[in-house]
Amino acid sequence: PPARKASALLGQLQKEALAKVHRPWPDFKAGDAIEMEILVDVDAPKPQKVKGLVLGRRNRGADSSVQLFCRVMGTPMRRH
Repeated sequence: PPARKASALLGQLQKEALAKVHRPWPDFKAGDAIEMEILVDVDAPKPQKVKGLVLGRRNRGADSSVQLFCRVMGTPMRRH
């Protein structure tokens, strides 16, 4: 079926993109306190440093994400 071919092709492209980055992913898990830099907006001039507690981690290759609990201007927030 075409859906399987498209899915396999997309998976291969993601693997190639990750291989080009050559950046090791740090080892952390839920409950760890971390500091990371994120782009608040695509057009942001520089990344913003965020400190917080890891609520969860989703490992999906190039689409990996982290749920982070942090405080912004004194207000508790969840960031994805």
